[in-house]
Amino acid sequence: MNLNSIIENGKKYGFVAFVAFLLLALVLRSVSDNADRLLAQLHRLMGQPFHVSFLRYSDSQHDLVQMLQFILLSVLYASLAVGIYTLVRFFIRRQAAAPDFGYSSRVVIEERLSELIHSIEENKHISVIQQNLQHYFDGLSVELAKVLNVKPKDFSTHWFYTDTGGYLKVLRNVQKEKDLVDELIASSIRFKQNRVQDSIQIKKPESAIHDFLLIRNYGNVKLGLAICLYKPNLLTSSVEENMINLTSDIALLGLNDELFGEIQIKVES
Repeated sequence: MNLNSIIENGKKYGFVAFVAFLLLALVLRSVSDNADRLLAQLHRLMGQPFHVSFLRYSDSQHDLVQMLQFILLSVLYASLAVGIYTLVRFFIRRQAAAPDFGYSSRVVIEERLSELIHSIEENKHISVIQQNLQHYFDGLSVELAKVLNVKPKDFSTHWFYTDTGGYLKVLRNVQKEKDLVDELIASSIRFKQNRVQDSIQIKKPESAIHDFLLIRNYGNVKLGLAICLYKPNLLTSSVEENMINLTSDIALLGLNDELFGEIQIKVES
């Protein structure tokens, strides 16, 4: 039996079991001397942590008072058990829900990319394909914000490629410092041997950009993504690892001619 089934059974039968325990205890106490002595001892132990005289067992008390004490103590201990159970369950759920951005974000993006590719392969209407393409772009931005642990305004994305004439084409979600961004992109893609992902720390006092990341395919650049970060010290080693994991597919998107063609339509529209 797993933890979830235990929890569900506890929720379903816990109250019934508690009431049944009380009724059984009261019945046994009235019909059996041995049970009476055992429950009296249990009553004493249950009342010891409390400094309220009414909750402490005494042989001189009337049976009705002892019965009410026992019921009240049982309710108090049951409430304490429920409180501990709720607290433990809260922390277990919180830990289980803690996102592993390197993995969960990649799953989300792969699902959106799969939707996009399927719509292309099934020759969907261009409006559907373009909608799925935007859905993929938006989803990537949302997951990047999660990985970076920032708000959308703290970074910008710039999809780029070079046309047949060698001119840089860019689809950006913000226009801020676009000339500097284009200069950084052009400078980065000039070297064919560059790695799939490069990061550059911007040291221009007049610029709002602190770090610049570029994801691209090897060799002649067909399609890439530039990311500008507007807050300092975001690129810790764990964040960079998760960024690489999240964006690793981008280097291959330009190799899909049909997908690349849809991106060109979006950039030039």
